[in-house]
Amino acid sequence: MLDKIWRFLKQLIQRLFRTNPKIEPPPPQPGPTLTDAEYEAKLMELLEEVNEGRGRGDVAEFLIAKRIKNGDLAAWLRRFGVRLLEGAQGSTASGG
Repeated sequence: MLDKIWRFLKQLIQRLFRTNPKIEPPPPQPGPTLTDAEYEAKLMELLEEVNEGRGRGDVAEFLIAKRIKNGDLAAWLRRFGVRLLEGAQGSTASGG
């Protein structure tokens, strides 16, 4: 009887103090980056939905569904805006 108790306690102590190697999850894989044309197409889709009366939550769901990060979209919008402004300045400077 004491032998069984001793084995139980020994196994319990071994389980408690067993060091399990920590398994680190693999780093998240970055999603594929979209081209300017793809971003522009997604923006047009999004603007159509907003025009139909979609709200902030719907916009957030759209971005999640399309796997578009807010920061990536914001950076692309800045670049897109600069290109639009440069194009507008070029057309007015050329006599338009």
